[in-house]
Parts: sequence; structure tokens; C-alpha cells
Amino acid sequence: MHWGPLASAVLSIVILLVIVAGGTLLERANPAERDQPARHRLFNVAYAVLLGWLRLGLAPFLGIGVSLLLNRLGTGWIVLPAHGWAVLISALLYIAVVDLLEFAFHRAQHAVPFLWAMHSFHHSDPSVNVSTAARNFWLELPIKTLFVYPVTAILFSVPPIVLAIYAGTTVWHSVNHLNVRWRLPIPWFVLNNPQFHRLHHSVLPEHYDRNFSAYFPVWDLICGTAYVPGRDEYPPTGLSEEQEPITFAEALVWPWRQHLRRARAIEAAAAP
Repeated sequence: MHWGPLASAVLSIVILLVIVAGGTLLERANPAERDQPARHRLFNVAYAVLLGWLRLGLAPFLGIGVSLLLNRLGTGWIVLPAHGWAVLISALLYIAVVDLLEFAFHRAQHAVPFLWAMHSFHHSDPSVNVSTAARNFWLELPIKTLFVYPVTAILFSVPPIVLAIYAGTTVWHSVNHLNVRWRLPIPWFVLNNPQFHRLHHSVLPEHYDRNFSAYFPVWDLICGTAYVPGRDEYPPTGLSEEQEPITFAEALVWPWRQHLRRARAIEAAAAP
């Protein structure tokens, strides 16, 4: 392994640990759910660190790399401005389009069985907190990258500064999963927040298939999937059908975990 991938892996893991540490401190002030088991958070962090090494830290830059590569090959109907205040408008437009495509993909993850088989790993966390943002099945990101970023690269010729701004905003995925009891002092449909997204992870039937957006809940509003939480509405989270402990082996083969569990049960039954 040469230094480039190693440095990328180290950087991605350091960023992850800093975000989780900072988020954990914020959560201590006014948690939505008190006394969450520490093992849930530790599992998420350990799994994400393991995945960071296995991916050589390239995952956070995969979508950006696809966009740059396709633009180099001549794609991009609309050239986004790269100078002055227009950069902010370029970034907002780019983020809004990416968010719309991710919204569509997220809905597919809940509707298409083989996608849900993977995405359910993210939803299986019974203690939603800042570390939950890193709890994703390893095959999901490559699939989403192939769906989202080629489309944005065909639509836009994106300057590196806009991609850098977008990369910085992805920390909001972690903010959305914070285990905190607070609301933003802005209309709910302007920007996603921990309470709005917590309902997406709820085990209560009235919250199923709601609040899909990552950044802008206006997509949920337009598509009829928005559920506006009440002031003190912070429901329990997780998958009601997934009660058994989850191991690292099960996490890595999540869609096929039942086969692994059956094999273990047979082995245990055959043991003297």
C-alpha cells in the first residue's frame, strides 16, 4: 500500500472520531433519549473505523471523484460559477440537486427489497446518536454513487471549490443523527434537524416511510412524506423485528445474516 491511500484512511478515521467526540459532548447537555447503552455507540465507531481501513479511506471522496472524472471527460450542461459571491449560489444549487437525487434514492432504499436489505442495517441501531450516521452497509455507498453523481456531473460542470463546500456540508448527516432534544429556530421545512430525522428512525408505525430528506425537508413536503414532529415528540428508534445482538461478522454480511445465524445455530447444536 502506498502512502496516498494510507493517508486517506487515517484522515477519514480522524475526521470520524472528531465528529463523534464533538457530537457526543453535545448530546450530554440535553439528550432526546437518556442512558443509551455505550456499547451501541462503540459498535458503530468500531465498525466505521474497520470500514475506513477496508476502503482505504476513499469512501468520502468517491462521489467527488466521479464528478471530477466525468467533468474532465466533457460532461456538464450547466457551468457553475466559481468566483465571487456566485460560488455560494453554485454550491446551494449543487447541494439542492444532490439532495433531491439522494432523496429519490433514499425512498428507493425503503421500497426496493434488495436495497432495504442493506439499508436496514442503518435503521437497526436502537440508540440513534451521532455515531449512527457512520453505520451504513459497505455496499450502499458505491451503489448510491453510481446513481447520484453521474447525474449531477451530466447536469453541471462543477468547480472544485463547489465540491469542497459540498464535502464540508456532509457533516450535517452527523448533525441529523444527534441524540439531542432541540429544534432549530427556523421553519421546519428549511433545513433538516435531529428531531425531524429521528422520526425517520422511529419504531412507531405512524412514522414509517417519512422524512427521507438529508438537507432540505421541502422535498418531503412536496412528495407528501413529511411528518412534522410535535414539540416533545422524540420516539424510540430501531427495527422492531431486529432484537438480537449484532456482531461485526453480521454487519459485514448484513443482508445475508440469517444464513450466518443458522450456520452458527447448527454448529452449536452439533457441539458435544
